[in-house]
Amino acid sequence: EAVHLPRDAADAIKDGIADAHARLASAPVNALSGNGWTWLADGVGHYADDYALRAYATFTRPGSGTKEDDIVATTSVDALGEPLDGDNRYILHFSAKALPPVRGFWTLTAYTADGALADGRLPHLSVASRDGLRRNRDGSVDIYVQSASPGRARQVNWVPAPKGPFELVLRLYAPQTGAADGNWQPPALVRK
Repeated sequence: EAVHLPRDAADAIKDGIADAHARLASAPVNALSGNGWTWLADGVGHYADDYALRAYATFTRPGSGTKEDDIVATTSVDALGEPLDGDNRYILHFSAKALPPVRGFWTLTAYTADGALADGRLPHLSVASRDGLRRNRDGSVDIYVQSASPGRARQVNWVPAPKGPFELVLRLYAPQTGAADGNWQPPALVRK
């Protein structure tokens, strides 16, 4: 039997798909956020009937673990709410007592809007807590997020940013409770 759809069905289907994509790209109400970052904690990996969280996690963070396994925080804006752009230079400053709280380790990576890494011959594409990051005298850590190297002395703390708009992704492996419940928040990215 042939199915006959009304004449305007194609437009309705197209509009429905566009609406679904917009909803999937919007963080659910139970997402945590602070300083321009958004991350998922409670419920991730244990969705039960939270279909909005399940859909968002599947669409934006395929393969997400539980909050006990890892937490993935993302930002695409700086401290002033301006979109991140690889033509600018940024500093992410972690005070000595506010480094990402993990039992494992953490990483920081920049991606283009379509998920690609920075182009070119680079010494590395991300930084990790296990990289022997250079600390300031007070024990704090400055991470330099920019397309050009910040110089040899700061290179170990450099996250190469792609040209144009980009997103910064902070992954916490085996996070401590403070990251999962929102008591700890990643600092804002400051444009220099």
